[in-house]
Amino acid sequence: IWSCYPEYSELEVQKFIKTIMENMLLLSCYHDKYEEITYIIPSLLRFDSERKKSKSKYTGPHFVLDFSSEFLNPKEARNLVCYLPFGLFERLVCLCITHSTVYNGSMIPEIEANYAKLSFGVCVKFEIEVFNNTIQVLTKEGTSSKQARFLVKTFSSIIGAIKKNWIGRKIAISLLVPSKKGGYGEYYDLVNRRHRKTQRNKEVLPNLNRRSIIASLSDYRFWL
Repeated sequence: IWSCYPEYSELEVQKFIKTIMENMLLLSCYHDKYEEITYIIPSLLRFDSERKKSKSKYTGPHFVLDFSSEFLNPKEARNLVCYLPFGLFERLVCLCITHSTVYNGSMIPEIEANYAKLSFGVCVKFEIEVFNNTIQVLTKEGTSSKQARFLVKTFSSIIGAIKKNWIGRKIAISLLVPSKKGGYGEYYDLVNRRHRKTQRNKEVLPNLNRRSIIASLSDYRFWL
């Protein structure tokens, strides 16, 4: 980038621009095992809105970020933006890359349009893909319940950071985890129900395929 813009060759100017991009969640710093710094900018990749085929080869547990408002209360969704905002996926990837540097042994991120592959440490490997109004997070086969719970909680925190620091709270985001019997449940709703002992066995009505699938909290024990 700097070679294309000689006017930005001064170190102070470069530092200023990098700080702005980091604050806007457009750039992330990756520290490799030799403590060398690489700056990664996912937004420089062209977003492919026509992509239909999944690149992922992971077949382990997965969860979904849905932006359609289908899983929200109609009254709650009335004043929300119900689509995947431009730039959100790239910011999500940036935060994941930054977070991965906290853990020893994290893999070097692989970033492409609509796709990212990275890990939190040696064991928790995952891929992120975009399809229409959803972002899918896929893990490798053999991922344990403990690892899956850690990953979904981490993404919950990252989503919270994006909503707080970039888009505010006026956007519909549902974090969906699959039931062992099929269909999906809204993660935050399931967590709240689990904490209410009197409603532990009440039914929930989540589904990703617009089918009426009823499942109990026990069907989501893998994630809770």
